[in-house]
Amino acid sequence: MKFVELSSEDFDQWIKKLGKSNHLQSIDMAHLKEKRGRKIHFVGLEDDHHQVLEAALLAALPTRVGKAYEIEGWLPSSAENSETVSAFLKALQTYVKNNGGISLLIKPDVPYVVTDVRGENPKFQNESLIEIFQKAGYSYHKLDLRPEFAGFDWNYKKDLKGVDPSKPEKSYLKGAQQSLKQAHHYPTVVREITGLEEMPRFYACYEKTCHRLGISPKEYIYFEQVYQTMGDRAQFILAEIDFKAYQEKLQNRRQVLKEELDALEADLALNPNSRKKNNQHREILSQYEAQGKRLVDAKEWIDQATEEKTVLAVALFIISPYELTYLYSGSNEEYSLINAPYLIQDQTIRLALDKKIPVYNFLGISEPFDENNGLFRFKVSFNGYAERTMGTFTWSPHPTFLKVYEKVKRLLGRYDN
Repeated sequence: MKFVELSSEDFDQWIKKLGKSNHLQSIDMAHLKEKRGRKIHFVGLEDDHHQVLEAALLAALPTRVGKAYEIEGWLPSSAENSETVSAFLKALQTYVKNNGGISLLIKPDVPYVVTDVRGENPKFQNESLIEIFQKAGYSYHKLDLRPEFAGFDWNYKKDLKGVDPSKPEKSYLKGAQQSLKQAHHYPTVVREITGLEEMPRFYACYEKTCHRLGISPKEYIYFEQVYQTMGDRAQFILAEIDFKAYQEKLQNRRQVLKEELDALEADLALNPNSRKKNNQHREILSQYEAQGKRLVDAKEWIDQATEEKTVLAVALFIISPYELTYLYSGSNEEYSLINAPYLIQDQTIRLALDKKIPVYNFLGISEPFDENNGLFRFKVSFNGYAERTMGTFTWSPHPTFLKVYEKVKRLLGRYDN
């Protein structure tokens, strides 16, 4: 076996043959990381016939004391093939050391714990991979301690195999089904942004949500770079509504209901004991009163609207051959009654089904799993499963020096970007 640098074309072919994908291990991500200051290396392990056995996108970030190398979302061809994986891991160490590396971090995209729909009944998988890493000289970290990943060591996923593409909502739990039914009462439009000129609207909703939740938002330029780099593999989705048009629709519908009520009341004046007419009157009156309450909401929303069409929610999705990933999102809390995020998810799940993508990844959830947590409850309502990532593995050719350097950085509040 021989450790080699691969061309981007060879790496892309390797990923397509794997039968699984992660957006962090892709040509698109390589281009994005380059824009963000990383040096990209496509590396692999070949057999004597030049067949690729393992491969990875290896990114290097220059620091004050050397290069910090990392492999995010690594997809081993087989987590059980200890000989091949071990050879690749050891060759990576030599490569990093010979190319000015101070550290190497690998985060495999390999499930360690898988649960049922509500995050219960855990089953452990691929435990032997941890031992393979440790025998190769890597330190194991069960939790990802990097600030941007802290607290999200679990992902929530949905298996789309067997889901009816014409009626995916039947595969959801009752909570999502009811929320979608409620959402369809409103003339919300869910669409892709038309270009970079709409990015400020998208970002404003995302940033506002981050501040509300106490999360540091990604910088604006990141989203521009994703849009420019990934093309149609990045879906910037926006849900918006024209409240004045909604108000007019309600008024027209209420007028029709009023005319129906007047006709029924005229009939009941002649035949007050008609069970059929009384039942119809109760039903129409209930609808008439509900429309009145919605008109009150519409008037309030119109008064606070700052543009003709109001953004209700946004989301960024990344499309890979075998996985569609829900990466970032935002929603205006004052319009939570409209349930726009459910419309966005439903539409994107339908897109994944159309493209025959087998896995829908909602990404991070945090422990403890509690359905009082709105984010957890939202993702669970689409009826998937929780998957704990393997964690991270680190190695350094100069471990003592690296520990001192990292400690000094923390004391000074400095971080390599």
